[in-house]
Order: sequence, then C-alpha cells, then structure tokens
Amino acid sequence: TTSPAAWLSSEKNLALKRIFENISPGDTKPGAVIAARTRVNPNYYYHWVRDAGLVMDELTRRYKTGDAELKKIVRGKMAEYLEFSEGLQGIKTLTGLGEPKFNVDGSAFNEPWGRPQNDGPALRAISFIDWANILLAEKQPVTRLQAVIKKDLDYVSRHWRDDSFDLWEEVKGDHFYTRMVQRKALILGARLARIGVGNSADAENYDRQAQEIEKTIADFWNPQKGIFVVTRNRTAGH
Repeated sequence: TTSPAAWLSSEKNLALKRIFENISPGDTKPGAVIAARTRVNPNYYYHWVRDAGLVMDELTRRYKTGDAELKKIVRGKMAEYLEFSEGLQGIKTLTGLGEPKFNVDGSAFNEPWGRPQNDGPALRAISFIDWANILLAEKQPVTRLQAVIKKDLDYVSRHWRDDSFDLWEEVKGDHFYTRMVQRKALILGARLARIGVGNSADAENYDRQAQEIEKTIADFWNPQKGIFVVTRNRTAGH
C-alpha cells in the first residue's frame, strides 16, 4: 500500500541511520568507519581507508541539504573522522599511507593482505577537500584538514605510478579506477591549495601530477572491445 516515493524516502532515512551507526560504534575509537557489523565468515569489522572516504564524502553531500539536526550530527562525525585519520597517518604501517585497512582501535593491521591500495589516500583526501570547501564557505578554519589532505596528496603525487592492488583487493597492477580517483583528488587539492592557504607551490605540483596521470588514461582503452580495461600491467594477484 506504500507508494514508491514513500518507500524510497523511508529506505533513504533507514540507510542514513545505518551509516551513522557504523561510524564510531561504542567499541571502536571515535572516527572509525566500519564496513559491516559481521565479525566472522567474513570479518568486516575494520576501518578501510577507501570505504571510509566514500562514506564520509557522502555525508558532506547530505550536510549541504540537511536540516540543523543532521548538520550537527555530520559535524560531529567529521570531527571524529578527522582526528582518527590524523592518527592513522602518524602510525607505522607496512606500506605507509597505502595501507588499506586498520583495526577499529586505530592500530595497524599487519597480517597478510593485498597491499598497498593506493586509491585510499586519494579518496580520503577527496572527502576532506569537500568538507574543507564547506567549512570555508561557512568562514570556519581548515588548518587541521589541510594538514591531513596535504599528506595524502603528497603521497598520491609521489606514488601514483606505483603498482598497487585494485579496489577488489585481488589484482596488483595499474588500475583505471585508482588513476581516476587520484587525478580527481589532485585537481580538487590544487584548487583548495590556492584558495585555502594560498600554497601555490603545492597547487602547481598537484596540477602537474594530475596532467601526467591524464596522459596515461588512454592506455586503458581497448579499441577491439570498445571499453576501458580495469587493469593493465598486472604484477601479482589472481
């Protein structure tokens, strides 16, 4: 008896509620974004850098059109996510900022895994860049945000040519998706560097690296199949 519009509205609200429940659950360090509540077969109770970046960037979009209560919740979650991310950037890991996932207490996950996964720093940077732009529009400081963003973008600038594991964590090589999000992060980061703190040197470097990435995108095109291939130059995985 429910109309499609009413059902969609209900599902939207339920999905947002579930997202909030998976950000900073009671048994995690504030700011951890868990993939799912399941802990066995499989265990998804970790903080994946990629997943967290995608989820938190969606919250910034919700913030723009949300009411006062939603904005208050998002501000709190983003503050926790920022502090958690600062901690992750500062601990020693097996692959530096390319580490794909962390324990929910903010400690390093050092067991066997497909690493590095170099889309993670780019996606985290995008989420914080979008949030920084919102804060700048509200005349709020973004110094802490830019420090985290800079570390991720500097990593992307230095390592985008490196082979890494894909977003399915199975194949190591050069990946179309990874290159695209790296390019986006660098372009957005260059804009923020110019308007945020006026760091023209960083802006020029990010723009230059984004242009270099763009030169490689056509290499993924397969004219025989008429598609962009997911991975080139496979070096490991299955």
